[in-house]
Amino acid sequence: MNISEKQLLISIQPTDNAIDNILLINKNNLLVSFKNYGYIYIYNLITFEIISKIEFPNKNKSITYNILLKDKRLAHSSHDNNIYITKKLDNDQYIINEILNEHKDKILKVIELKNEQICSCSIDQTIKVWEKNNNKKFFLKYNLKDLKEEFYSIIEISDNIIISTSKKNNFIRVINFWKINEKKVFNSITNNDICLWNNNCIKIEENVLAITGKNKILIIIYDNEKTKTIKNFDINGIFFSIYRIKNNNFLIGDLDGNIYEIKYQNKEFTLIAAKKNIHIDLITCFCELNNGTLISSSNDKILKIFI
Repeated sequence: MNISEKQLLISIQPTDNAIDNILLINKNNLLVSFKNYGYIYIYNLITFEIISKIEFPNKNKSITYNILLKDKRLAHSSHDNNIYITKKLDNDQYIINEILNEHKDKILKVIELKNEQICSCSIDQTIKVWEKNNNKKFFLKYNLKDLKEEFYSIIEISDNIIISTSKKNNFIRVINFWKINEKKVFNSITNNDICLWNNNCIKIEENVLAITGKNKILIIIYDNEKTKTIKNFDINGIFFSIYRIKNNNFLIGDLDGNIYEIKYQNKEFTLIAAKKNIHIDLITCFCELNNGTLISSSNDKILKIFI
């Protein structure tokens, strides 16, 4: 069933705040974080009840992005300049287990690398890589600096290589290729059509990336350290989030609350279906359950669930 055939099951407005990020933490539980609200709600997706609420020290600061770590803890980036590591207790409640506080400004994304290091990016013009010590606590290992760029998103391409999307001089949008252990950029692309959001970039297949933009999705074919090819999938809209669904197609969400399903084949995208006016504002994130149920979140403060 493609996106256009899915029917709305339920709409939920958890708070009077825009929803920044959602994360499926197991088959039955969904984590939801909000703009300008220092709490996270965890929903049971069978009853749609809130089963846990995580409270952070700065109650009016956004928790921008959330990941489930391989060690079963959660990592959260925040507008209060901290990364929080939380741990689940036996009663389904979560406590703050670690606070990583080396950033000097808002952190917009945190990811886990293949080697269980974590990597964070910030508008403080740094990307930081954190490693576990012998006591399984994170410490700062690498500080990747750029004195002109504010970093919005990062993804891992392969061992020791990440890309970042960033803004320079309040206007110029840049895609950088980094070697982590050398703490340097070895390739970059300037493209002012890219949209800056923590879910704006995804790895399609080995050495192929897709980045959301204005009236297009950029397809970047990364061949080696010196060459790359850029293609455009032209589509009308201003796109922010991109997400791979279980049929191996991709969903993209735009500024106006529309969702498009696209298929990737032979280094090209094809439009499969669209579902219009799902939300009335920017779609911030997607997730999908094993049975194909789709969940979308938005700046319109609504969480929507489709079957």
